[in-house]
Amino acid sequence: EIKGPDALQDYGIVPVLWLRADRGVTQMVGGSGVEHWADQSPRGADFAVAVPVVMPDLVGQAIGAYPAVRFDGTDDYLLSVGGTSAFRDLNTLSVFVVARPGMTTPGARILDLGTGSGAQRNDDAFFLAHADPDELEVGWYRGATFNGGISAGSGSYVEEETQLFVVQIECCAGSPSLAIRRNGVELVSQSTTSGEVP
Repeated sequence: EIKGPDALQDYGIVPVLWLRADRGVTQMVGGSGVEHWADQSPRGADFAVAVPVVMPDLVGQAIGAYPAVRFDGTDDYLLSVGGTSAFRDLNTLSVFVVARPGMTTPGARILDLGTGSGAQRNDDAFFLAHADPDELEVGWYRGATFNGGISAGSGSYVEEETQLFVVQIECCAGSPSLAIRRNGVELVSQSTTSGEVP
């Protein structure tokens, strides 16, 4: 049973971001749209959006008995209240995402921590993205220029199936190391010299 960040600290693990669909979710009045998602970690890096048409929905019992926040894959998003600066002092970062990807087009993101919009929408981002149908990749941009990343290759995710994705990033000067895992199985692990992780 997952009890929250305080329980993880007993093992020396302190999350820098914990978004749970069963805690800290505030819906807009009179609708299912999520307008605020409170971070359950000690950092309090909340996410929010004020425009109803782009709010994701809170869905009860979406994954077994558990709720989920559902993004439509078209225009739903939440913005980091404090921006990405909360994560820039980290040398090592592990990202855990439980998701059930729907039918997607190449370039659609499962997780995108980019900033801005239009041509600059990828600035300072790393993400889990669908490079091609059933192919998963992790990468980052500076402005609108791709600045590094890796691909897990064909068959690295399954549509309409609940999966646990893990991305591990270890930053060091000039040669960050990245790994992608799905359901506990390592898909790819390598260093890249193509750019500095933001």
